[in-house]
Amino acid sequence: MENLIRLIYQIFYSFLFIPVFSLIVKKRGYALNFFERLYPRPSDNKEYIWFHCASVGELNLARPLIERLKENNNILITIFSPRGLDYGKKEFSYAKVIPLPYDLSISIKRFLNSYNIKLGIIIEEEFWFNLITYSSKKFPLLSVNSRVSKNSYKKYKKFYFFYKYIFNSFYKFLVRSNNDFNYLSNFVKDSGKLKLCGDLKYISSIPKKSLHLDKNNRRLIILASSHKGEEEILIKVYLSLRKKYKDLSLIIAPRHLERVKEIEELLKEYMLNYSLRTDTEKIDKDVYILNTLGELSGIYKYADIVVMGGTFTDIGGHNILEAIYYKKPVVVGKYIHKIEENVNEFEKIGLVKRASSEEQLEKILDNLLKTDLKINFSLEEAGKKILDCYLKEIEKLFYN
Repeated sequence: MENLIRLIYQIFYSFLFIPVFSLIVKKRGYALNFFERLYPRPSDNKEYIWFHCASVGELNLARPLIERLKENNNILITIFSPRGLDYGKKEFSYAKVIPLPYDLSISIKRFLNSYNIKLGIIIEEEFWFNLITYSSKKFPLLSVNSRVSKNSYKKYKKFYFFYKYIFNSFYKFLVRSNNDFNYLSNFVKDSGKLKLCGDLKYISSIPKKSLHLDKNNRRLIILASSHKGEEEILIKVYLSLRKKYKDLSLIIAPRHLERVKEIEELLKEYMLNYSLRTDTEKIDKDVYILNTLGELSGIYKYADIVVMGGTFTDIGGHNILEAIYYKKPVVVGKYIHKIEENVNEFEKIGLVKRASSEEQLEKILDNLLKTDLKINFSLEEAGKKILDCYLKEIEKLFYN
């Protein structure tokens, strides 16, 4: 049965996935690396620990593990996305970084025969049929920061006849959350293969550099990673709150920088003066637009309150842990399906508040501006415990 499923899968993969993937990559202007993916090049005789990551986000999640394990091991990294591949080659120069081979028997077998791998680590939800089933026959294969979304759970349940071969090929799942653990327990026959360690985002969310911002004795609300429609909600609330708090300014950090001009036009409609991060480091206007890449995590430390974007439109939310690191109160809307577990966890200790309407958002922000929160929590300490859990489980494979 497994061979029949493999055959059908490869037919669909060859005639549907590869052409569509090629078109998308070409449209976005990245190198496809077609022949390297189809028939990986022979490698040296070094022994490797192999990490597989989908793209940039997963590479950043895996970084603490890679950094620790590279001290005594050679590191091989495969990456699915072309953008992630470019990033990986730049950021992990000490490792062997190559594109993920196509998930065809000939390509995966060639890859596995070309590299001397002693341990495989798959980050999050990269469940490729041939990659997993063939690899697991040659060396221990770990799923790390294992993740199963609600939609994925429904898909895996519906097509369990297919996914059961993947799930039961792993040596062990090191799981990020209780929700993921419960979902996986429905698919993994051996409960001993499941270990709850926690979310590696606790570590990857710790800011890497310090940034300067002159608050100018202003109180600041940051609208982080905002999407279309969310800026207007916050602008209306800000205008109302400013009547009461004369020293209040709003920082808008759009998720997509190509929307900066659109936001500028919106601010003009509401007759709000504003400045851009690229023009000044000083808050001296109503609104400050963060029109730079990669600086948001370092700006959070200047906030009084963070309102998380992607939760007031049906996106599902973005990473709240970078703000939590600085113990900043985070307000979210009703669309939190991507970050629900973190929201639930930090809501319990008072660092996260939910607003289901514009009126409720204003009330929550008003209360927070009047309150001096004292939270006894360290993201750094929590992250260290999580990393130790992962490393301990990985090291068991070397020393048992």
